[in-house]
Amino acid sequence: MKFSMLLFCMIGLLSCVPDSQFTAVDPYYVFHDDNSKMWQVNHLYKDGKDYAPVSRKYKEIITFYKSGNCYIQRMYTFGDERGKKASFTVNGENKSVSFFFSPENWEFKWSLLSEDKIILEPQENTTPYRMELIPVTEP
Repeated sequence: MKFSMLLFCMIGLLSCVPDSQFTAVDPYYVFHDDNSKMWQVNHLYKDGKDYAPVSRKYKEIITFYKSGNCYIQRMYTFGDERGKKASFTVNGENKSVSFFFSPENWEFKWSLLSEDKIILEPQENTTPYRMELIPVTEP
């Protein structure tokens, strides 16, 4: 028994490779998880004031698809309506994301991009709102 435990510990310690490297995750992947992903607009700031609804029912949801399309709609309409369609692009070098609606475009740079939260800062001559997105959670 002691020998088995010692052997197991040795294998565990020797399997650590000091020269291993991490591969960067494509920021585009964070938005859609290689298929589709729903993000909730948790906060919508303008001039320090939060304009996002308090009730989860009225919060906006953005569903990003790997195809480069996304749909924005209120939570309570999900499943009944399609939402407002846009295409989006992600630029990892500039840390930016662009939404292309007809006839308007929204340009953002992210100040935080993770699996749990995205903070989008508006660029000039587009929407004036700073958005904080979180993954849609269970009710």
